[in-house]
Amino acid sequence: MIRIAIAVLIFLFSTGWSAAQGTRFGLKAGPSVGFQKWNYFQNGPLYKYHGALWIESYQEEDPFSIFAQAGYHVKGSATRFYGPIQIDNQIYDIPANEFIFNNLSLQAGVKKKFLWSKLSGYYAFGLRGEYTLSTNLDSYDRINRLVPVYPFNSAVKRVLAGFTLGGGLEIPFGEFAGGILELSISPDLTRQYFQPQINNIIDIFQPGRTTSIPEKSIKNLTLELSFGVYLTRKVIYVD
Repeated sequence: MIRIAIAVLIFLFSTGWSAAQGTRFGLKAGPSVGFQKWNYFQNGPLYKYHGALWIESYQEEDPFSIFAQAGYHVKGSATRFYGPIQIDNQIYDIPANEFIFNNLSLQAGVKKKFLWSKLSGYYAFGLRGEYTLSTNLDSYDRINRLVPVYPFNSAVKRVLAGFTLGGGLEIPFGEFAGGILELSISPDLTRQYFQPQINNIIDIFQPGRTTSIPEKSIKNLTLELSFGVYLTRKVIYVD
């Protein structure tokens, strides 16, 4: 998947989409807030980061463009324990349990620009395909051997699909370069994780009896704030 993403970007950058039109390309990165719906309840947010390379078609008088993007996104959620606990007259703060999924993303979509004061604003819609490179779920293996209450790697769905809605501002530094400020929301259409019901688990609260762990289905939703820079390649027609 990484090789495919790199190959797509190299092809797009080298061809400039088309000899008949200009291109704009750049780099963006920033903080992310990940959310996950676990069955019928919302787990706590995960505060991480993301980065992406992107390229789009560019014609000065055309408000519409098409774009492609390859990015790295840390997604997931966290279970937080609010308030310290006291054991033997000692106060302890319980750290959050973070569930991290490191995803590579490929996205393609359309963008529409509009003028806002002296700045150029835009909004965009794109379709995404993602691949989960790694997780931190192995850190919960010791607990899961006792009672499988946390997600585990064998139930992770590595290939995902979703869409992204976003909007932002382009801040020109000159004729051929500038900066961007962007806010986007990215819900997944497919599950990041699915675990069927697990039966005949020893009930640690009632020795000698067994219980069941309900199925666990997890979907991602991510909010991202991006800061970036771009360069513009213009096509000038000469009579």
